[in-house]
Amino acid sequence: PATSSKETDKRKRAATTAGVNTSRHNKSQPGFCLLGRKQRMNEAWLKAFHGNEEQEGYPTTFQQQGRATWDRDTGCPMHAFSLVICRHPETKLWLAVHETKKRGWWLPGGFVDPGDDHFTAAVRETKEEAGIDVTLLGVLRVENDMSRQGGRQRVIFYAEPFDPCQQPKQVADKESLGAAWMSVSELKKKSQQAPPDGLRGEELLDWAQYLEGGGTIYPLELFSSEYDVVPKPTPSAKK
Repeated sequence: PATSSKETDKRKRAATTAGVNTSRHNKSQPGFCLLGRKQRMNEAWLKAFHGNEEQEGYPTTFQQQGRATWDRDTGCPMHAFSLVICRHPETKLWLAVHETKKRGWWLPGGFVDPGDDHFTAAVRETKEEAGIDVTLLGVLRVENDMSRQGGRQRVIFYAEPFDPCQQPKQVADKESLGAAWMSVSELKKKSQQAPPDGLRGEELLDWAQYLEGGGTIYPLELFSSEYDVVPKPTPSAKK
């Protein structure tokens, strides 16, 4: 449905109150979303944005989101997720997961459980949802949003299958209905369909097009622990 400029401004102000930086989402970045139109950002953001569904850890109204629930003494609660953009090294196809609950096709990924880190979560979720063992080769983006209710962090990895001959999941279970390797053209076709046969969101398509267009893959060392030692300079970096 059409959205007036006043309503759009109102939603932007509400989203800003909720800790969402609306100014950073533009057409040059994967995950771009026209407010009130295409579902290209993650579902949790949209649920918070529209205030129409409840999700664990996220208030359902902006009135609730306006109240701070943490301070320096309590510490900030953080919801962390790992997402994986996996490309086959030989066929150059992209790994897509057919999600449960009629949510459609999306990319492998999930919640970082207690005791895990983003790396182990990325490998585990890809195996559980897609049936593929992957090797993480780089980082595409680290997303971090802070609000008065806490933090939300997503790390988007680039990966390839450890065994190129390994077949994606074909038998449905509680994690997913299955998985498949898809081309950009196939993802585009599914982006025109509604779930469950279409895409849940267009992030996989956006990142696939970004990478096929020569997009940057950053080294894994870009995302490190506070306790990791500072790397020594390479000979070429010395003055």
